[in-house]
Amino acid sequence: MSFTQIYNILNKQVVSKGLTHQITAALLCEEFDKMVVEKWGIEMQNKAKALYWKDKILTVACLSSTMAQEIKLNEGQILDVLNKKFNSLVVEKIRYVL
Repeated sequence: MSFTQIYNILNKQVVSKGLTHQITAALLCEEFDKMVVEKWGIEMQNKAKALYWKDKILTVACLSSTMAQEIKLNEGQILDVLNKKFNSLVVEKIRYVL
């Protein structure tokens, strides 16, 4: 009897259960939230949060129009970083909710 790596077992389960999309969405939102802290500091952590990802659009909640504008000004850079992180075109644009 040979041993199977846990990664292979989990990967098969994720694919067979159709969880790939949900996992990608959660990781994408988490990565965006990290980018906000890295770019604008810890005090902005609660001023902008990724809500969800659907149809290659990342929806972000912002507590102020100023924060939404800051993200909009850096949108190209943010999209590049996210897409490189996931090695594919996962996000085409960001939608803002104030």
